[in-house]
Amino acid sequence: MMKKTSSRISFRRFSSGRFAVERFKRMSGKRPYVKTFMLLLLFYTAFSSRAANLDSLQGVLKSSAHDSLKLKAYYGICWHHINEAEYTRALIVVRQYMSAATEADSRRHVGNAFYTEGVIHARLADSEKAVTALLEGLRIREEIGDVSGKAYCLFMLGFVHYNNKNYTESRKYNEDALALFKQANDRRGMANCYTNLSGIELGEGNFRKALELAQQANAIFREVNVYTGVSTTYCMIGGAYRDLSYDLRKTDSIAADSVLDKAIASYLEVMRFERANDFSHSTSDAQSSVAVCFAEKGDFKNAILYADSALFIARRIYSLYDQRSALKTKAKICEMTGDLSCALRYTRDYHRLNDSLDNAESSSRLAALQSGYETEQKEALQRKDQEKAKVTLMAFAGGSFLLVILALVLYRGYRRNKRNNALLAGQNALISQKNDDITASIRYSSRIQGALLPGAEGLAALWRESFVLYKPKDIVSGDFYWVSERAGKKFLLVADCTGHGVPGALMSVMSVTLLNEAVNSKGIEDPAQVLEEARQGIIRALRKQEEGITQKDGVPSVTDVKDGMDCALIVHDPGTGTIEFAGAYNPLWLIRAGRLSEIEADRQPVGISEALRPFTRRSLSVEKGDLLYLFTDGYADQFGGPKGKKFKYRQLQELLLRISDKPAAEQKNILDDTLENWRGKLEQVDDILVIGLRIT
Repeated sequence: MMKKTSSRISFRRFSSGRFAVERFKRMSGKRPYVKTFMLLLLFYTAFSSRAANLDSLQGVLKSSAHDSLKLKAYYGICWHHINEAEYTRALIVVRQYMSAATEADSRRHVGNAFYTEGVIHARLADSEKAVTALLEGLRIREEIGDVSGKAYCLFMLGFVHYNNKNYTESRKYNEDALALFKQANDRRGMANCYTNLSGIELGEGNFRKALELAQQANAIFREVNVYTGVSTTYCMIGGAYRDLSYDLRKTDSIAADSVLDKAIASYLEVMRFERANDFSHSTSDAQSSVAVCFAEKGDFKNAILYADSALFIARRIYSLYDQRSALKTKAKICEMTGDLSCALRYTRDYHRLNDSLDNAESSSRLAALQSGYETEQKEALQRKDQEKAKVTLMAFAGGSFLLVILALVLYRGYRRNKRNNALLAGQNALISQKNDDITASIRYSSRIQGALLPGAEGLAALWRESFVLYKPKDIVSGDFYWVSERAGKKFLLVADCTGHGVPGALMSVMSVTLLNEAVNSKGIEDPAQVLEEARQGIIRALRKQEEGITQKDGVPSVTDVKDGMDCALIVHDPGTGTIEFAGAYNPLWLIRAGRLSEIEADRQPVGISEALRPFTRRSLSVEKGDLLYLFTDGYADQFGGPKGKKFKYRQLQELLLRISDKPAAEQKNILDDTLENWRGKLEQVDDILVIGLRIT
């Protein structure tokens, strides 16, 4: 058994921010094979890397004058985004990494970039692009003699072919990789290959052999403290037991039930292990599989619960393969329970996704890519033999013959380069056109979102002395503000929806609709009740209220759901001179007579949280000349200044106190100029929204 205390310390020491980066710099400069090992180790520790580690790597990228350290930082940032399922960001960074490695003329890092790009495309289920990138990475690593890097390329190629059920090619790649890992005594790499080979045996019906290989891999992963490998192999063990139980049921139903219980225990161990170690690498796969096992036992309540959770998690981490498995499981359970309408719906969804992942055309393209690579290798060997013959001929023929050969080689290279440049130009034009189309669609969405916002004029119509500082990070924004007036009372809400860009904008549109319905349609005036009404609307709209149960043995809990908004809402009654306030994480600041007071918000979002507590309404009297400020976290979280640190709320409070005596328009300009000077050349990290108003 793995000793949890010691393994946990070992796992976290390397993945903790500054320690990891400093050790990374120190160890990677000693020997080439140590550099490769360190870079590969980032992949297995990325699940525990959080913001501190990412900030440290980005700090190396910005501050280091050495190309080698920058390239290693690019590699680490790529794997951070991969293991956080942020594949779009990972693709952006890996292209920057590729460009930097090419500019630095580092073949080793160019090979690493191709390998990483292949892994990203494999996670996105784009097998053709994955194989293309991995074969190019394999070619480069063979050129520079990187045995360990070559083994990992072969292993990933085997993984891609396994996902496409091409077991013959997958077995070939994994056995080649295993031989290299054994040669280098790379225990982790050996365990990875045993895991893939176990899956192949399982796919071919060799259940006992699959079980033996999975247990062998599990033991090694536990020995070297690779948590993701431990959870993956528990899944493989459960799958072997499950399929073995189906095989036994033909002759011995009692033995089959006993083996099926072992399968369930293995899947539950995956969920327990990943929950205990704070990651969810194989949870969706395990929940989908254990749902089938419970259905076989006739326990449809647990079967439906786990199947729903598996589909939810698979969609959340954008895993198309896990979605395919969960849809198939849902369809099967619905059919077993007699819900034929539900079974038909999920079966259609399964086939639509399965057709895009597993079709003959895709397999044919992969085979063509493989054949092309093998042909290229043979041609390379032939060219080497031809070069030797040419050297002999040139020795006998003299200088004039050498010049002729050289001219032919140069001409051939010129034509090849010309052809390749023409091909690249066409591909770049196509990519540029697609980017333009996407950007145009997002800009049109921005116009729609802008139409929903009241604008500075709408705010000024209710509070004559006011300002709005609104700076979206992308074309569309997850931050928004909303105003309304009803029965002489004035409503103002400033909110930060989950994410930014397109996802945040979609959430903001839905939130505006819910607020209008609560206040203008239902006549709710209590700010706490308005937020509660919006929260219930978000839960209903996203169909997540069914997940709101206690986490136990892998069952989903409300803490897994993050969709919603942080906000501050005020209701101003000019007749009584009072302000009623309710907030979700975001407070209200009041400046009176040169002093700033904070009216606290509830520590929960307008969405699903760990405990759905009622929102608190707070009342206060306001006087003429009082200043109220509502804001999101974007301004305080912006990096900049001489040390590249966050602006922070304390500095924002001091700034507002200094400018509180100035007109609203001038306050806005000062806030904007201060932020831009602070940010300098750094990227804006989040949407920014600050609203100030003076009681007149």
